[in-house]
Amino acid sequence: MVDSKALRIKMLESGCTAVELAAVCSISTTALYRRLQNKVAFRVPEMLAVTRRLSLSNTERDEIFFAQKVS
Repeated sequence: MVDSKALRIKMLESGCTAVELAAVCSISTTALYRRLQNKVAFRVPEMLAVTRRLSLSNTERDEIFFAQKVS
């Protein structure tokens, strides 16, 4: 399960819009929003692209993409 709140915070901190992040992941913005709503899982190449674009540490990446519980 993705911690969408933490991911959105990282996007804001990096100045990355949803449109830009979707492009980096090679998906539509609609597809990105489905992933942010946990309706569809992020694929590994998308996770890697997000990690690179947002300069996430391994710990941050794991906390965002492999969250056990989301508030």
